Amino acid sequence: MREVNFLPDWYQAVCRQRMYLRTQVFATGAVALAGLITLLVSYRQCEAATQALHYTSQKAEQAVKQVHQLDEMLSLQHQLVGKRRIVSELGLPVELSRVISELNDCLPREANFTDIELKTQETPLESIADRAKQPNASTVTRKLALNLKGIAPTESDVTAFWSRLIQRPFFTEVRLVNSIERRNGEHRWRSYEITLAIPLDHTDE
Repeated sequence: MREVNFLPDWYQAVCRQRMYLRTQVFATGAVALAGLITLLVSYRQCEAATQALHYTSQKAEQAVKQVHQLDEMLSLQHQLVGKRRIVSELGLPVELSRVISELNDCLPREANFTDIELKTQETPLESIADRAKQPNASTVTRKLALNLKGIAPTESDVTAFWSRLIQRPFFTEVRLVNSIERRNGEHRWRSYEITLAIPLDHTDE
């Protein structure tokens, strides 16, 4: 028996178009879903990269700060070393007021000064032993040399002044150059000359 197709020709064409449309919609949906997934993965990767970059930037800022601090410390160290070298070369400052005060403390009441000469003297460190004692110092030693001239009533006053100067650790190389008797009619007195020194070299304690 022969089958009879009662469907019109346009119906089959519509069915084919509907199938084609469904296939196209499914393919479009799959492409859109794949694009969305790719976009989400890329966003997460970008966010992770941003966090890593932020962390790296913080580490870099900390490293830069540490470098700046190290530069400041090195600069301060260079300044201190420079000042120390200057002190070693020029010697420790000695206040004139302290020198006068130390001298007045040793001077007997009736004695007086007639002249005070001060001069800075430099002596090269020639021996190896001297250089070993002061490895960070300059190649010369410095001292303030004083030449004292004055008058005193008696020889005992001159001797007392000289002895007191020797006992003072502030002074070194104390030497009584002379003590001469002077007369003016019935008046007698002693004129004296004493030399001493004050070290100016910087020493580390």
